[in-house]
Amino acid sequence: MNVFGLFDEDYSFADLFSKLKIINGLNSKTIAFADLYDHKFHFFEPADEVKIKTLKSLFEFPIPNDYIHFLTITNGLALLDDIKILSVDEVIENKEIFYYPNNIMVISQIQAETHICIDLKAKDNLHMYVTEPIGHNKAYSLDCDFKQFLLRFIKSYGAPFWTWGANWEKAISTEEISNDFKPMEYVSIDIIKSK
Repeated sequence: MNVFGLFDEDYSFADLFSKLKIINGLNSKTIAFADLYDHKFHFFEPADEVKIKTLKSLFEFPIPNDYIHFLTITNGLALLDDIKILSVDEVIENKEIFYYPNNIMVISQIQAETHICIDLKAKDNLHMYVTEPIGHNKAYSLDCDFKQFLLRFIKSYGAPFWTWGANWEKAISTEEISNDFKPMEYVSIDIIKSK
């Protein structure tokens, strides 16, 4: 069965999640990151209004409606332990740990080295960005909105989908500009590849 043939670019969250629940019932396997896994999508209880209001209050820019709608259906979505769309509590925790500007909201974590973010002050719907949380001062555009990102996330089962149509020329700063924040200095190490 071609699982990915079930999805198209114009979908509703309800339709998508019902299809994912069908896939969960197939007891299929997938190879991800050189290991064999159960091909499952882990849903969570919806975020309540209090959690969503708390999340909105932490950012000075509006949060896209499609992302809020997603949270009212499932408060996060996990593929594997370290490949997930974050819950409201995890988004808040990331905001406290990482010093991103207030327009950048981390909504997905791919293992420990990749953050998928929403640029809350983007002037268009192409507000999804990718960055590495340590040692990088730019996030690069995925040239998509949240719904397109979600579809790519599901289709790829967490593989590097952020390279699909990414716009490496369109970047935003991830550095927090603040009088009381002093970033650590990093030593740059050049790696020479032998031929």
